Amino acid sequence: MKTFFTRWSIRNPVITVALYIGVLILSVLTLIVIPVRMMPYVQSPLVAVITRTPGSSPMEVETYISKPIEQRMTVLDGVRFVRSSSQQDLSIVTVQFAWGGDVDKAVRDVQSVMKSAEGDLPIDGINTRSYWVLPIDPLNRPVLTLALKAEDWDRVKLREFADNTLVDRLTSVQDVQSVFITGGYRRQLQVNVARQKLAAYGLSILQVRDAIDNLNRYC
Repeated sequence: MKTFFTRWSIRNPVITVALYIGVLILSVLTLIVIPVRMMPYVQSPLVAVITRTPGSSPMEVETYISKPIEQRMTVLDGVRFVRSSSQQDLSIVTVQFAWGGDVDKAVRDVQSVMKSAEGDLPIDGINTRSYWVLPIDPLNRPVLTLALKAEDWDRVKLREFADNTLVDRLTSVQDVQSVFITGGYRRQLQVNVARQKLAAYGLSILQVRDAIDNLNRYC
């Protein structure tokens, strides 16, 4: 077999060179067109609902944000399971759909549920940022992590600089999809409430929070 191909190549040098050039061109085109990844890409069936509630404890986040969202997500078609993580100032609810389904449709369904739930969830106060609904894509991991440090600034000033200046500058960079900030310290007002007296007046914690929010609007 080797002898045959050798003889054929010698007798047809032009065709042989053309074949080698064709293989080389196809190799270069393949290298340019086909994406190169360390691992095969598989579309994740996970959708996350992220809600930021500055000033809320993990227990308050779980009671007033995470659990109500979990209960509403269970009515969606194709949901395999729903789980949540409640942290200081942050709620993350993860919804898993069936593998191989339409992830874009799943995101729209979750957004629709959240839209109808806005009136029942305490996510419209002045101290509460809006929620995000986004697919959990293995390729959407952070590609750059920055740590801020300054000898003459405290944690409050560092956080204010990150929120008011750094975020705007980073999001203005081309191809930057999102920027998340953690750490630092926000100026907060702590209100200690006597639950017995609150109950005697027929008030709830949420009503106290709303009153503080309304006051902040005019300060």
